[in-house]
Amino acid sequence: MTVVLLTASAAQACKFIPKTLAESIAAAPVAAIGQIETIENGLVILRVQQALKGVPEGKQTLEFEMGQTSCHHRFEAGQRWLYMGTSYPAGSVLLEDEYARRMNENIDWAEKELAAAGYDVAAALRSSSASAGVITNTCAPWDGAAVALTLEGTGVSAQIFINLADIGDTPRQYTLDGKMQQGSGRVYVCTPADAKACRDAQGDIWLHRSATGDIEGKLHIREGEHTRLLLFRVKQEHKRQFCG
Repeated sequence: MTVVLLTASAAQACKFIPKTLAESIAAAPVAAIGQIETIENGLVILRVQQALKGVPEGKQTLEFEMGQTSCHHRFEAGQRWLYMGTSYPAGSVLLEDEYARRMNENIDWAEKELAAAGYDVAAALRSSSASAGVITNTCAPWDGAAVALTLEGTGVSAQIFINLADIGDTPRQYTLDGKMQQGSGRVYVCTPADAKACRDAQGDIWLHRSATGDIEGKLHIREGEHTRLLLFRVKQEHKRQFCG
């Protein structure tokens, strides 16, 4: 893994001086659009999707320390940022949160500001790291309600023992540990080259319904010591069926 090491500047106190987004980029040592890949012991790794400034050619990640004061952003794995630094005055802009919720007002504003300054970053601002797929209602083994989730191109699917209609606009967590009870579920990980080569896994899933009616969230998969985080934005399909 190739990284660039950044440290929070002690001189960057929490004092706000009004600046345009272009001025914030000009003042920043590094500026890039990317996704938070991992956070471990306060060390944040951001996967660069488009570099704007200060990222050497060929570098794929930025590595920086999480700020510890109220003046610093609280980064979470899965988030997408227009990154210019860890503190609020640095001007970094959240584009997509850790539950795959797009920050449309931020994106619109950043696109307008940067286009006026001559930056060609609209595609990067509006891209998403969320997997596509489908979620549909089905029945649990005991004839109760359940939903089936399939994420395209990942080899991952899940069955969650909840009612599709109960998914609301606030992210709610469910533990997928294979227990045959309401609110639990199962995770299946298949080999892309062989759809029949599947294995059980465990994890946690967060689900919510977006303003457009899509189901969004994140799935944290655990297989022994290995973990995997998938954000998703899937279409809802409703099948007429009776469970019970």
